[in-house]
Amino acid sequence: MEKHTIRKNRLNITAKLLLPVFVIFILLCSTACNNDPIFATIENEVPLRDPSLRGSVSSLVQYNGYLYACNGKIKRKYGKDPAGSWFNVSLPSGAFRCAELVVSNGTLYGLFQDSDWKYHSLQKYDGTTWTQITLGEEISSVDKLGVTENGDIYTVTPEGAGSDNSYADSYTICTVDSSGNFAQLSGTITETPIVLSGKYIVAKTGSDGDGYVYKVESGSISELSDKIDSIMGACTAEINGSTHLYVLTRDYIYHFNDSGTQTHHDIGSSYDGFGNPAYFSNPDYPDKPLLLIPMEERYREALINTSTGNISGTNYPGNDDCSSTAPGDRSQYNSSVDDYTVTAIFAVTEKDYLPDGDSYAVYLSIGHYKYDGLWSYYSDTETEWNRE
Repeated sequence: MEKHTIRKNRLNITAKLLLPVFVIFILLCSTACNNDPIFATIENEVPLRDPSLRGSVSSLVQYNGYLYACNGKIKRKYGKDPAGSWFNVSLPSGAFRCAELVVSNGTLYGLFQDSDWKYHSLQKYDGTTWTQITLGEEISSVDKLGVTENGDIYTVTPEGAGSDNSYADSYTICTVDSSGNFAQLSGTITETPIVLSGKYIVAKTGSDGDGYVYKVESGSISELSDKIDSIMGACTAEINGSTHLYVLTRDYIYHFNDSGTQTHHDIGSSYDGFGNPAYFSNPDYPDKPLLLIPMEERYREALINTSTGNISGTNYPGNDDCSSTAPGDRSQYNSSVDDYTVTAIFAVTEKDYLPDGDSYAVYLSIGHYKYDGLWSYYSDTETEWNRE
């Protein structure tokens, strides 16, 4: 009887000693639940979908009623289908990966690489079959694509071995028409082209990101800007019938209008991210278009003045009715993709590429060791951020 009492007392003492440890453990789990976006989304009753498109998404284009996404492989989704309905598209014979997709004049083009990530082929797609485009004379390879002002495509060919400051000594830029005819542009670019859109080419060095804006006119390339420090990305936008270029740096958004006039806007804090911004106009607020800016954590929005094209201010998603994330969904955004690196942004507003009932969709390429891949937000049918 005495031994039983001693044993019972020891058990009581042990339980009292372990109770605080157990309480601390529960509190730590609770804190982790609040900090980890996966748990936060569960708390907000939005369970994450199983991913259908993982990795870094470099391209998302619209072609013949389908969305095509490139993450090394190619997947497509019928525009009217709900989130997550992505299916594989076969690569051309012998190709190991797709580096980029562009659409121009109703044709889908793909740039393909071999297993060493070197040039394999340039091809066009009709929805069923890939057809290789024969390169022009003296063009040995293609590293980058773009879309010209008249609907042809640009190709970029590196020349020379380069140096620590540049991938190549210089770059040859060509245009290619729908029949596959190459025309080389005159003029020299020594920085690496990162965006070729309309009449603009944005190029930067590999080491510090400093670069220039070039203008294409009458078959020749000319320098449009002085040196711009720390270029992170760029995009063009059609506003009131004019083409505007926006160049993103760590501190500023540079704006070039149709006549080449340059202005810049301080984005308020150092831009910690990478990738190209995207133009977005909420169909319910057509007079308040936005520039969506990818960042190391979350993305930001810059309001565009429709009269001038200048940037008039920056904000975070959900802070305004014209936002790409509705104000009522701001909390769910804050507890999910707000904590992730955004490497690319894509906005879709054409009805043929949206589920019925939606007026727009925004897609983010998320960089994360566990939750990477394509995420999306649909204006009406899927009003929360979730994996595709």
